[in-house]
Amino acid sequence: MFLLRFIQYLLGYTQFSAENGSIERFLSLVSKNEIVLWGIRVKDATLHASTLSRNFRKLHPFAMVTGVTLTREAQKGLPAQLKRLKRHLGVFIGIILFLILIVFFSSFVWEVDLEGNKEVPTEQIEGVLSELGLKPGAYALFMQVRYIQNGLLLRVPELAGVTINLHGSTAYVRVRERRYAPDFVPQSQPCNVKATRDGKILKVENEEGKSMIKPGEAVTAGQLLLSGVVDDRDGASRLVHARGSVVAQTSRDLRVSVPLHASVRTETGQQVRRRTLNVFNYGVPLYFGALKGDYNRYTETKPLQILQVKLPISITTKTYHACMAKQVDYTQAQALKVAKQKMAEEEKSELSGVKILSRTTENHLDNGTLVFTEHLQCEEDIATEEEIQIS
Repeated sequence: MFLLRFIQYLLGYTQFSAENGSIERFLSLVSKNEIVLWGIRVKDATLHASTLSRNFRKLHPFAMVTGVTLTREAQKGLPAQLKRLKRHLGVFIGIILFLILIVFFSSFVWEVDLEGNKEVPTEQIEGVLSELGLKPGAYALFMQVRYIQNGLLLRVPELAGVTINLHGSTAYVRVRERRYAPDFVPQSQPCNVKATRDGKILKVENEEGKSMIKPGEAVTAGQLLLSGVVDDRDGASRLVHARGSVVAQTSRDLRVSVPLHASVRTETGQQVRRRTLNVFNYGVPLYFGALKGDYNRYTETKPLQILQVKLPISITTKTYHACMAKQVDYTQAQALKVAKQKMAEEEKSELSGVKILSRTTENHLDNGTLVFTEHLQCEEDIATEEEIQIS
């Protein structure tokens, strides 16, 4: 049964109706001429049936003889579907060409998005990436991402990690700069604990070793706080890995300078917008070439919606604001305000884990530069381990 239906679908068939005249005689003539009908049913004196499309024209002579009126109701099967598709051939060709263009343009890198670097210059990283093959206009399909990542780490030793993700026409490069950990002494190695700064001892927490100081005493930088040489009950000396924390009140001076006549990076007002059409996971750049110069970039993505239904299509607009160095003249009050902002950043960087007890400030002009100074009283752990050298 299924095979028969499948053959009828491949050959194509016509659903028709027959009314008026002699329906019985019409069916008799059709049967005598071995024309196959199926799906025969009669409703309100009207015959409904199906036959192969190539046989439908053969029914007309029998209809004329018997006075039957034939009406074609529908064309079914593969030939009819192909005929309908042929009418919209231009639309399908356009869709196919559009998809080809999406794949083609998204196969190239049109923008390198670099983030994560603070100390290493952006120009240095982009230069190395360009030498390794990652640059605007590069063909992305054959790009060896692992090779580029390893090459960047080898050529820029200041970087500790790098990841490269290709999304559409954009290569997202995320780097992590190397942080050099402070020297430490292995637990198996005997060591002393010494002071990193001058200060007045507030609290001593001795986990191992012999305490050489008490709360209330003043110490200087480099002074022995916890000794790694301890005496046993029998009077013999042995070496241990001294460790603990020694909290002291310390004094710190932080200083920042702000020239009254400075060159400041500012936006010029010139803008360049670049749009990307995102279809599923493909991004098609609606622009050519790469931007050169110094810019601030702002990105906005708007999904396409129809009747509040989000489609897998969106437009990403990247607005580039051109920047340039501009000569700025500060008054002393303006320079002081800038200096305080810089000092707040300096405190975050230099005083991590340090509690500020009190502060006094002063400022003065020195050859056209405002010098802003903070005198701080702090509370901090001044203990640091130092290996005991055994000769």
